[in-house]
Amino acid sequence: MATNTVNSFTDLTGNGTAGPFNVSFSYLSEAEVNVTVGGVLKTLGTHYTFTSASQITFTSGNEPANNAVIKFQRDTNVGSKKVDFNDGSVLTEVDLDNNANQLLFSMQEIVDGGSSASVTTSSTAPLSPSPGDLWWNDTDGDLHVYYDDTNSQQWVAVSSSGSGPSGGSSSGSGSSSGSGITDGDKGDITVSDSGETFTIDSGVILTDKIANDAITTTKIANDSITTTKVADDAITTTKIADDSITADKLANTNVTAGSYSNTNITVDEQGRITSATSGSSGGGGSSGVSLVTGTSPIISSGGSTPAISISAASASAAGSMSASDYSKLLSLEQSATANFTPTGTGATARTLNTKLREISSVKDYGATGNGSTDDSTAFSNAVKAADAINNIDGVEGTALPRADMCKV
Repeated sequence: MATNTVNSFTDLTGNGTAGPFNVSFSYLSEAEVNVTVGGVLKTLGTHYTFTSASQITFTSGNEPANNAVIKFQRDTNVGSKKVDFNDGSVLTEVDLDNNANQLLFSMQEIVDGGSSASVTTSSTAPLSPSPGDLWWNDTDGDLHVYYDDTNSQQWVAVSSSGSGPSGGSSSGSGSSSGSGITDGDKGDITVSDSGETFTIDSGVILTDKIANDAITTTKIANDSITTTKVADDAITTTKIADDSITADKLANTNVTAGSYSNTNITVDEQGRITSATSGSSGGGGSSGVSLVTGTSPIISSGGSTPAISISAASASAAGSMSASDYSKLLSLEQSATANFTPTGTGATARTLNTKLREISSVKDYGATGNGSTDDSTAFSNAVKAADAINNIDGVEGTALPRADMCKV
């Protein structure tokens, strides 16, 4: 039985800090070191990082608690050779050591794990193998590990001299190829051409399986993204870079480039000008200005440079007001609000409007004063409306029957 004097794991105890914690074994890749805290597997880069080749530090918020069980376990990948030599390859110490260490580390891990896996040396594959069994082909010098993923079972070559067959069959599991993978459907991938071609099944790569920023412009073939491949509403304003849509990227319209006069244009719902034609300046003539005519009080002299004016207002027609007329109107307005101040002791200033109301005229109530019309109603209304101190001006010529003089 093989004896392992070098552990493939490190057991530690948490102290409430991030570390660093020492790694006591060698490994080929950081990804081949499993880190568990309290039996829970942690993720490299999320829960911890390698601060050096021999130390691991936990990230903020993921520090192991006091007395928490920490374990660093090496788990070497034996799915393929670390280095695949070809005819004429340059042999380096690093490459040779990596291939040898891949075998050495995997065997140490088997022993440390207390596995019952067997190691067989023969020219033919062992019968009835168990997952993890090792087979050394003493004919070609290749080492294999028996692999079982529930869909297929085969001996997988982990090292190869390239001088002969690299695999064998066992228990009807089929013949392995040079890569150690048999042809057939492997779930999301189909293997063909004796393990040389791997085809990803249709519909396997979904949006949630693509990492953010994984697809960059350089990875997209020219003309590979067409209109039918762009989801509705997928391109929004925030996704269009400033100045990225230039004139040569806009579809042509029916509008001919150039200048237009007195233009008639048509605009669609998107604000685009879809048609444009030159028009006339009005009236259909060659010079619309010469056709201007006026309707009173607006007057036009006609011609190419017509004089436009507004006639003066009269008693029967509207029009413009002269400056002198405006002054008269303003004077009347000011007089209506002017004060009247009598002479004498105790005189009080009052507005002219108030002063004039002291005398009521029957003509203010409809009296004609023509000597024949009955103005009794006008007199009666004037008396009723007048204040006690007001005088009533009867106006000469007004007719009022004697019986109505004293009626109120």
